[in-house]
Amino acid sequence: MARLRAWGAAMSVTAIAEALISAIRAGRLVDAVADLYDPEAVVVEGHWSDVGAPLRGHVEIRAAYEARAALVKPAEMDVAGPFLSGPQTTDAGRFALQFHGRLVSHDGRFAQDVRSVGVFEVEGGRIVRQEFFLPPATVPVEPSVRWPAMRGVEEAG
Repeated sequence: MARLRAWGAAMSVTAIAEALISAIRAGRLVDAVADLYDPEAVVVEGHWSDVGAPLRGHVEIRAAYEARAALVKPAEMDVAGPFLSGPQTTDAGRFALQFHGRLVSHDGRFAQDVRSVGVFEVEGGRIVRQEFFLPPATVPVEPSVRWPAMRGVEEAG
């Protein structure tokens, strides 16, 4: 992925959203963290990390995304959006993306249909906060449970 910062000025909210969608579809989300996220960004992803334990900064966010990639095969993820919310300036605002896809473990033993909505807050041309919302059936039963040991996961086959 070309370094997005080489584009010069801070990216617009729409440009950040489009670059994020492109990275997700290309299976290059880990590579996009340094380009699109503020170094102090906060990511709340209760379905991938301990519920209520936000990820903070590039190191934690990249580590979580790398761990996810180690668990599941790259999958086609349908990403709809961006959907803009509230006041927008050239480099600050909020957007949401809607995700739908199927995740399959590398060994093929587990599979899960995934539907979620991600809400992203942008300041200074970088993502500063990301939070995901899931349908009730896919929220982990216990706060410390991680994929694939959660409701909605089925044996693949």
